[in-house]
Amino acid sequence: MNQAKRKKQPSQPTTSGPQLRLPDGESQEIEPEFLLLDPHNLRLMERTEGGIQDVGVKLIGQKSIQDKLYQIISGDSLFDIKSLETSIAHNGFLRHERLIVVKYDGEKYLVLEGNRRLTAVRHLVETHGQNLAGLPDYVRHSLKTLPCFVLNGPAIAGSEANLKEYRRASEVYIGMRHLLGAEKWHSASRYEFVARLILEDGWSPSDLAERFGRTKSE
Repeated sequence: MNQAKRKKQPSQPTTSGPQLRLPDGESQEIEPEFLLLDPHNLRLMERTEGGIQDVGVKLIGQKSIQDKLYQIISGDSLFDIKSLETSIAHNGFLRHERLIVVKYDGEKYLVLEGNRRLTAVRHLVETHGQNLAGLPDYVRHSLKTLPCFVLNGPAIAGSEANLKEYRRASEVYIGMRHLLGAEKWHSASRYEFVARLILEDGWSPSDLAERFGRTKSE
């Protein structure tokens, strides 16, 4: 009877599963040409075509694979690279928006978070050339290097196990950024913001479209 009356002990919190915070690392400024697109980008799962996500870790750094990823991301309206590219071209790359990367080998880094931004930067280079001719000085300066958070640890060096560990360690943090990120303004809030810029600060619809990567009709 005494045993029957004992209160049930609370269960111990589980220690399994991915971490709830981003692993330790350090901030670095890295030139875009040393950053690799990730074939395991979750946005790629929304495409009807498959195959690219099955690329082995040793092949990720190959030019043919990187070119294919670039073409997929830049050419598919699902990723909406154009609006992001337009915003960067007029505002520069926002320094507080760091890419999350891991060392791929002795020279390159794999981008776990920020593939869309990297693609937009590459498209600007493709459009304007290596010297980014035609863009304002402050924009060109912001694109020489990109702000990155490099996770601590050894280079992936062709190891599927290393890559899996890095993904597992960072996936909850990355998921929270997308699932709990800034909520879009409702219509009234958007109208008030736009009205202030036009009526009080003298912005034109063209100014708004260029700065925020939207069309004038929007």
